[in-house]
Amino acid sequence: MKLLIVGLDGLEPELVERWNLALFKQRSYGRHYVGILRTLSTPLLWGTFLIGRNVEELGYDVKTMMIRKNLGLFPLPLKPLYWLRVKLLPRRLGLRRVLRKMGLVKEYSACIMPRRLIDMTFLEKLKSMGYSVHAIEVPGYNETINEKYRNMVPRYISSPFIVKLKTLMDILEELKDRVKEGLEAVERGFDIVFVYLPMPDVAHHFFSKGDAKSMRGLRRVYTRLEQLIEPLIRRAYGENYVVLIVSDHGFDFQTHDHSEYGFWSLNIDDFEFHTITDFCPKILELFERKESI
Repeated sequence: MKLLIVGLDGLEPELVERWNLALFKQRSYGRHYVGILRTLSTPLLWGTFLIGRNVEELGYDVKTMMIRKNLGLFPLPLKPLYWLRVKLLPRRLGLRRVLRKMGLVKEYSACIMPRRLIDMTFLEKLKSMGYSVHAIEVPGYNETINEKYRNMVPRYISSPFIVKLKTLMDILEELKDRVKEGLEAVERGFDIVFVYLPMPDVAHHFFSKGDAKSMRGLRRVYTRLEQLIEPLIRRAYGENYVVLIVSDHGFDFQTHDHSEYGFWSLNIDDFEFHTITDFCPKILELFERKESI
């Protein structure tokens, strides 16, 4: 058995249904609850998805995540300076901004879980069982550049509609490389291929009002996103992959923030996911079934 996972950040179940986006709605589909976490942060949610347990309960909460992420911005000689600031001065001083202007720290960092948690992910467990894994920019696991897209939200939140829409289309254009890499991994026959895209979450934050104009913009993004991943999905079907399309959360237009439900769909029967912690054990079960045949 082989598995393709397409992680679409923030894909809202209600909009998939409302706009009848057929590619997203495979043989079985539904929504899963993610509100077990105190903070519905993208890296924490995907970490929970990968491990099958609430990472906050494992000592990896939003504060720990931010410290690790910020520490990653600093070169080795300056890391003690950041630790000193964290320990002695709880409030921000703007130190990172100054050092960035001086070219002494990186512009973006990654949200990667501690090694002890990475080893608990189904990706690492399947590797240890001898399966080949190709993971592309998975938050909490091996991302490198996703922070670039997260940082666009405050930068463009007040921009005109047309500027926001063009920015989103440019992002989707950039994400073609990830889809191409995933397609090549499927063609090469990797046992597990995991392609993560930071859309449509960025679009939801750009168009968080939920008014008619915002919804038109969102629909264009959803339609374009569906077109973007279609060649990957179709090729995976042709290579007899089980295909899981999944989001870490949806979007609540009342609170203008992440919702407590994500989306999932599968091209096979017999599996349902009720909470975000269901995925890890059930994915492992899929491969264990294959082992026992």
